Amino acid sequence: MLISLVFGLVFLWCVIVIARDDWAFGIVPDYPLLALGAAGVAFAFCDPGASYASASETFQQLAARAAILGFFGFSVAALFKLVRGRNGLGLGDVKLMAAAGVWSPTLSGFYAITSASVAALLLALGAQAWRGQSPALTEALPFALFLGPAFFAFWVFERMNLLSP
Repeated sequence: MLISLVFGLVFLWCVIVIARDDWAFGIVPDYPLLALGAAGVAFAFCDPGASYASASETFQQLAARAAILGFFGFSVAALFKLVRGRNGLGLGDVKLMAAAGVWSPTLSGFYAITSASVAALLLALGAQAWRGQSPALTEALPFALFLGPAFFAFWVFERMNLLSP
């Protein structure tokens, strides 16, 4: 329990720094991403509830989760660029998906991405309606502001066994 709390606070700190910088400067900083990924790896080895048989298996599972979510994010970014002719998802957001993917099972990662996407969409549409504008969805959004907290929330849900069947 104490281990989860300590690592959870590190996760939360990284998410706050990433969200703040994305909001203020429009970038996702690399150092908190590295800290997020490294802390996720350390947590996997310190978590008493982990069911990995060996260090090799642990690294393989963590790398697979990070690669799947990172590749998904990169694919979305590349497809958007191909279709729309401009960037729609920054590579910082893709790196965030990969780094946060170390913390949670892949399905929880997809839940987090979907939840963050819906929240960002609703906020963008709500802000435009508040200003009396028609919905255009052409403004840039700090997506890490939604993505980081969503990953953290779903990690907490996993720790509380709220996502288990």
